[in-house]
Formats: sequence, C-alpha cells, structure tokens
Amino acid sequence: MSLLYLGLIASAFAVGFGSYVYLFFSSLRPKPGSWGDTSNIYGLLRHMLRAEYGTFKLGMTVGSESALERIGLYIIHTFNEGYYVGLPLALIGLMYVWQLSLRRMEMTEQKIILTKFGQSGKKLTSSKMPSEQCKGSTGGDSGTRGKKNRIKQGKDQENVSQPSVPVPVSGPAWEVMCLAISWVTYVVLWHCVLSNIPLSSPMPYGVHARFWMQPNIFVCIFTGTGVSAVMTFVSYMLSSTYTPSKTVSIKELNKTKTIDVPDEKKAEKVSLVNSKPVENKNENSEQRPQCEDSSSQSEAESSISSILGSGLELLCVGLGWMALLHDRFDIMDKSSHGWIMHKYGEYILNSTAAPGSLLLSHTDLNWNTVRYLQVCEGLNYSPDGVDSIGSHTTHLNFQLMPYPWFQKQQGPLYKDVVFPAMFKGVTTARTSKENALLVHRLIDANFVKTNRSPYNGDERPIFLDMQAVNDIDIGAGGVWGNYTLVPWGLVYMVRRKGDTNDLINLHQKGLQQLKYLQEAFPMFNRHREPGSDADGAVWRRKLSTPGKELPFMELFPPGTWEHAVVSTYHDAHNQLGLNILSLAIEMQKSVKSYGDLCLVIDRLDIAAMLLSDTIDSIEFISQEVGLYKSPYLHIPLSSPLRDLFKNAALAYMRLEGVLTVGMEHREKLVTELSGDSVSKLVSETFEDRILSSSHLEFVRRQSVFSISRFLAETPHDRDAATFQKFLSAVKGKLAA
Repeated sequence: MSLLYLGLIASAFAVGFGSYVYLFFSSLRPKPGSWGDTSNIYGLLRHMLRAEYGTFKLGMTVGSESALERIGLYIIHTFNEGYYVGLPLALIGLMYVWQLSLRRMEMTEQKIILTKFGQSGKKLTSSKMPSEQCKGSTGGDSGTRGKKNRIKQGKDQENVSQPSVPVPVSGPAWEVMCLAISWVTYVVLWHCVLSNIPLSSPMPYGVHARFWMQPNIFVCIFTGTGVSAVMTFVSYMLSSTYTPSKTVSIKELNKTKTIDVPDEKKAEKVSLVNSKPVENKNENSEQRPQCEDSSSQSEAESSISSILGSGLELLCVGLGWMALLHDRFDIMDKSSHGWIMHKYGEYILNSTAAPGSLLLSHTDLNWNTVRYLQVCEGLNYSPDGVDSIGSHTTHLNFQLMPYPWFQKQQGPLYKDVVFPAMFKGVTTARTSKENALLVHRLIDANFVKTNRSPYNGDERPIFLDMQAVNDIDIGAGGVWGNYTLVPWGLVYMVRRKGDTNDLINLHQKGLQQLKYLQEAFPMFNRHREPGSDADGAVWRRKLSTPGKELPFMELFPPGTWEHAVVSTYHDAHNQLGLNILSLAIEMQKSVKSYGDLCLVIDRLDIAAMLLSDTIDSIEFISQEVGLYKSPYLHIPLSSPLRDLFKNAALAYMRLEGVLTVGMEHREKLVTELSGDSVSKLVSETFEDRILSSSHLEFVRRQSVFSISRFLAETPHDRDAATFQKFLSAVKGKLAA
C-alpha cells in the first residue's frame, strides 16, 4: 500500500470524524431532548463510545439467546427474506468464484507468456490466438508479411487436467474473497460480541434485524454472482459453446498446437510450458477456407451464446421485479395509511392540552411521536389560545433524567419544571422500585402550584406514560401511592387521591377520552359504542386483486411501530376496564343502599363491556393471520392475554350476581334513580337497558362464554375451581 492510499484513507477517516467535532459546538447551545454533554473531551468520548448504553453493546437489556441461536435466527431471516433462493444462490456464487480462483492459479502455473510484437505494438492474447493462427496458415500474405513461424507445444502439455467449465484468463477473484471474509467477520463479531438485546420479543427483534442489512449487502453480491454463474451455465448448455473473447479453457489450449508469430520477429520462439522448438513449416493454402469456416462458425456460436445469456439475465431481472411487486407492493404502499404515527402523537397532544400541563414519557413511541410534532412541525395545543410559557404541554422523557449531564444540559431549558435531585441506584426499569421512586419524586415536585409552574388551580395537569409504572403497583380504582392514575386515552392522568364519587366522575371523563380515541383511530375500533358499525371495525385494505383483502396485521406485523400503536390502543381500553372493575369490586364490599347497588351494577357492566370487547378486537385482528394461536402469542396487547381473559370472566361473574339481586329489587332501584345523587353517576341507559330481564339473560350467556374461554386457555389457574362452580350454576339458570 502506497503513501497516497494511506493518505486517502486517513482523509476519509478525518471527514467522518468531523461530525463528532460538530457535537462539541452544538453542545454549547443544547436543544430540548438532545443527548449527552459533549462540551468537553470526556463527554465527547463517552458519547462516541456509547458508554451510557454500553460500549460495543447494542442495548442495556440483555437477552437469554446464545451466539449460535442468534446466528441461526439471522440465517433463517436471510433465507426467508431472499424468497428461499437468495441464500442458495449466494452459496453457488461463492463456490463459483472460488473455483475460478483455483483455475486461475492453475493457469498461472502453466506460465503462459504473452509477448508484445509487431509494429502496432499489440499483445498476442488468447482472444487473438485462433485468428492469428488462421492468418498464419495461409500463403497468400507471404508477400507482405513474410514467412510465418509456428511453435508446437511439448508433449508433457497433454498431461494437464482439462476442466469442463469455461475458465476466464482474467478476473479479480480476491476481491470477492475479501467480501466473504468481511461477511464472516461481521456475523461472528456482531452475534458473539455486540448483540445482546432479547430477540424473543417482536420490537427488540425488529431493532436487531436492522443491523442485518450490512452483512446482507455481501449476500446480495454473492447472490448476483450466483445468478451470473447459473445464467452462464444455462446459456453454455443451450449453445454448446461460450464466447472465446471472454474465456478460454485448458482443453482448448491443448488442442491449439501452433501460434503464429510475425515475420518481423524473425521466427522468435515463444515457449508455453517446457515446449520444444520445432522447425517452421509452410501451411498449405488449401487449408485456408476450412480455417475461415471454423472461425465463422465459432463467432456465430459465440454470438448466440451471448444473446442467450443476455436474454436469460433480462428475463430473470424482469421476473424478480414482478415477484417483488406482487408480494411487497401492497405492504410497502403507505399512501393511504401512512399517518398512523402522526395521528398517534397528535391525539396525545390534543388529549393532554391544558394550561401548564406536563407530559411525562417513558417509551420511544410516545417520546418520538410527540417530540417530532412539537419540534419539527411546531404543533401544540393551547386551550386558551394564548401562546406563552405554560400555555402549551411541556414534554419530558424519563429515559434522560437519571444521567449526570441532564441537570446541567437539559434542566435550564425547562423553566416551568422542578427537577428533584437524583439518588444512588436510580434506574428507569419499569418494574424496579427505583423507577417508581423517580416518577414519584418528579410528580411530587411539580404537582402542587409553585412559582415555576404557571397554571390555574391547585393541581397541575400531569399526564404519565402508561409504560412508566408497574401495573402491580396500581391499586383498586387506580390508586398509586398518594395519587390516582386515571386512564386518559393513551396515557394516565395523575390526580390527587379522592373519594369514590370523584373516581366515578373521573372515569366518566376517561370514557369520553376513550370515545375520542376510537374516533381518532376508526381502523382499530371494534368496540360496542352507540351508532358505531360493529363489523366495520378493523382496517382491511383492498388489494389490486379483486375480492382479496389484506388484514392489518399483514400490513403492520409484530415489531413495527404501527403494531405498537395498536397494542397501546388496546392497552387504553384494557387499563380503563381494569381500573373500573377494581373500583366496582371495592364498592361491592361496602354496599349500604340501593343507590350504591346501582353504582356497582353500572360500573361492572361498563368494565365487562370494555374487557370483553377488547378481547374480541384482539382475537379478530390476530386470527386473520393466524397469530392468535402461534406459540409466541405476539398479540397487540402489552399485558398477558390470560390476565385479560380472567378479568373479563371475573367482571361477568360479578355482574351476573349483582344484576340478579338488582332485578329482584328493581322497583326500589328505579326509585333510587329519581334522585340526582345517583342518576348523574350512572349511564343514561341504566334503567331501560341494564335493569331488564333481556340484559340479564345476555349477561348470563356472556358469563358462560367468557368463563369457558378462560378455563380453556388457563385450566390450571388457582381460581379455576371457583369459576367452574359458578359456570355450572349459570348454565342451570339458563336451562331452567
């Protein structure tokens, strides 16, 4: 390698490294949400080495898969993405190039010497050997060129192995071998050292799969070589020859006994391999027509081979493009449904719009969508129409707060937020106590009115990412420490802990937000709401083929961000239903009046409806593509499906019991509804729809269905005997 090449490589490295130099200056004026403190050498090095996430590691969450399992998943992924032929063709291409390199070494060992000669200074190449031989075999050119000399090959040349496949005289095979070595190095280094995130979950698997594009570039090169090898072989078999100007075999060299040398070289001998000098002989002029016919025939056959090869290559390219368009166009076409992420962030901003509101994100899904709309599109919602500090939603990310540089770089950018001091062992792992303490401290510091939080009222509107807290820590009715977490569409609204009536009122507002969510995403809406189309629920996009439809789960399979949006959509219904169910169970323990019984019946009816309809929506989407019964159950829901089954069965079991009692005292319940204290808290259709014998029968049938489904999915649950006993009793009531 020369100094010039070393200088070019160093210059290229310096240009790439220049982007990190920019980070030093940009860190002097940080922007909200920017990562790290690169205003000093130490911070710059930590940022370059990804020290916060782990140097030479993909992520902080470690998976249980071994290196061999990860490599196996990569091979399977590449095999499927190549339509089952890409990887075999790549192996053929690699073997083909390796064979050519061996034959090139064999020809080098033969020491074929091509000598410059003639006044024109042209070389004698293998492509000119047949033509020169033909010209030398005539006697008609002896007047102008003089006598021609011929040199025979040695007898030991007859012992050279004769391959049956064309061998190119030239062809840089070592470049392809370098690519193969690079591919092996990447695959081994990546899966054995760098890759560490879990691959059993769709989203981390999708993140991991993006890094497989680099080695697949090499695979594509080998695949192209394999296609070329197959096309060359097919065209060779069809035409029974190949183009001499491109390739020459040892067998043909053995058959070529003489090579003509011009008279100007004075009968200079050209030795091939241990060849013996022979005397020059003049060829009979009668042989000239036969040579010309042979040359013309060879050129014609070569032309046919070239045309066949080019035609086959064009045919393969055309068929490949047609197959890709047929298989991928409708999936990749986002012209009619490419706004899901935009609508997701827009709904969150709209639902959290309040003077001085604080939105706390934990996941990339919430953080990136909302931040894009605020920073890039300047989208914000001001309820009072005043564009000032505190009138818009302030957006923060818990993933940034624990780092030491956050208080220095990001803290001063948020004038209306008080950041508590970090403590030892702080983490953002959702299920950890340290994460719960971090979230509690930030809410405590900003919940009440301070001089840094300009908003109206005694409580600041704070909205929390549903993935920021552990579901186990949430009590009945959404009680979480000193606060109440009310499902507010796609997020929680944080409120001070209040009495039962306050919770019921908040749940009513949460139901209204859920209705707005269904209106924002009609393609997901399969929930029973007045006036909604129960069958026009899940998005099914028409394909170009008449009568064929593409389910949503094929458009956005597990691992895509759109699939995560569907999961969060179902989480919103599940969390609100579970929140209301847990409150109703607590209320049922202390029923003291018919008014309390009305509230319990109404809450249980709403909870049962939300939970069962969420199951119906999930099953409908999943069963369309067979994912519901898959061993991994990559369903569009964050919580385990068995928990949702059990909660729905419990809701109907409780509802059947209290509704049976309510129907026995229906007149007293109706009398209780005449007062404002109860009528304002129950549903508008409570008296006409819920307090009816037809609805009681419907609840009993739904109880049988929900409990049977739960027992079929989880027959060994610790409460299975209780559900089975109730199921037998309800079946008896329906049979009576």
